[in-house]
Amino acid sequence: MTKLRAIILFLIPAAILLGFGFLASAEKPPPQSGAFLEPALARALASASPDDFLPVIVVLKEQERPERWAGAGEKLVAGLKAFAAEKQGPLRSYLDEARAAGLVEAYTPFWIFNGFALKARPGAIRQIASHPSVSVILLDHYRQLSLIHI
Repeated sequence: MTKLRAIILFLIPAAILLGFGFLASAEKPPPQSGAFLEPALARALASASPDDFLPVIVVLKEQERPERWAGAGEKLVAGLKAFAAEKQGPLRSYLDEARAAGLVEAYTPFWIFNGFALKARPGAIRQIASHPSVSVILLDHYRQLSLIHI
């Protein structure tokens, strides 16, 4: 009986540890490869022809924290511009090459947040999504107000 008791006393903690190990590994999300694509953009990419240009907003992973510049009004703008200029360099190089190749129609860098607005072909958007500095790509839901004359 003591042999059976020893086995049971060994197996119960082992089972508990294995169970917790399984739960811990089950809770970890799979590693994300590439940027998150907004569902509306994923649908637009699926239905677009390879020659279409889609308007998108690209948000980079590294974002400046404006609170760093609290109370330094003029320095805030300069700081955001400097941060964006430094962090956007590698992706800007790709965008310039893609524009020369006809894959990107145009792009606008932003400094108010670290990112870009651009119009690109679906293949270029997928390539941009795989860039290590890119966090999220959104379909640019451009809206224009119509003036009503009264």
